Amino acid sequence: APAAETDAAAPAAKADGQTTKAGPAVEVGMSMRSAVKPGDVGVAVLTIRDDYAAGALSVTASSKTGLGVFPTSETTRFAMEGDAPHLFDVYFKTDVAGVHYLDIYVSATDEDGSVLGARSFSFAVKVGEATTPAAKLDPPSVATDADGETVIMLDAVEEITPAPSETPQ
Repeated sequence: APAAETDAAAPAAKADGQTTKAGPAVEVGMSMRSAVKPGDVGVAVLTIRDDYAAGALSVTASSKTGLGVFPTSETTRFAMEGDAPHLFDVYFKTDVAGVHYLDIYVSATDEDGSVLGARSFSFAVKVGEATTPAAKLDPPSVATDADGETVIMLDAVEEITPAPSETPQ
C-alpha cells in the first residue's frame, strides 16, 4: 500500500482519541504574573498550542469590559512549527476593581496564506478585591430559658406590614 501523504496544514492526529471542535486546532491558556490592583499594569501570559506542522497563527487581544489592553491593535504572528508552545504577554490596565474579560482572537493560515479557521477565547481577569470582606459581627449571647435549656440569642429586626386587604383606602 502507498505511504499516506500528510497535509502540513492539517491538524495533527491525537493519539488519545480526543477530538478538536470546529475551527483551527488551537488551545489557549492564560496565567497571571501577579495579583493586580486598580491602576496597576498587569501582565497576562498566554500559552498557545497548535496542532499544525506549518503555517502561521495570528493572535489579537482586546477587551470590551473596561480593561485597557496594550498594545491596543497589534496582532502578533507565530510560525506553526515544532511542538513548543507559543508564549504571548498581554499588558492591561484598569482603574476599576472587579472581574474583567480579556478576549483573544486566534486565526490560523496555511503556508500559502489560506485561512484555516479562527477561534476566540475569553479569560476572566481579576483586578483588586472581588468581594468586600464581611463585617465582623459580635458573637451571639448564650442564655438559659425557664426550662433550663441553653438558648442562643440572636439579634433580629422584625417588620410587620399589613396584608393588601388590610390597607386603608
